[in-house]
Amino acid sequence: MNKTILEKTLRNPTNLHKLRKAAGLTQKELSRLAGVNLRTLQQYEIGSKDINKASGRAINSLALALHCNFYDVMELDLQEE
Repeated sequence: MNKTILEKTLRNPTNLHKLRKAAGLTQKELSRLAGVNLRTLQQYEIGSKDINKASGRAINSLALALHCNFYDVMELDLQEE
């Protein structure tokens, strides 16, 4: 992985990254449990692919594997303007 992308991810981790780490899973393990392609999972974690545009099936599979809510996996901006 590109060092600058890794640094960015560590400074501002995605919800998916935080949830996976909290569950004690590797990317490979989560990929297998959720049935999501490993490279796709990596792209969601670093933000190079928008998880909010993922299929409902993919998001639901990730949420089930992480034992969390569907919306917890997504990157929702709930701030009021």
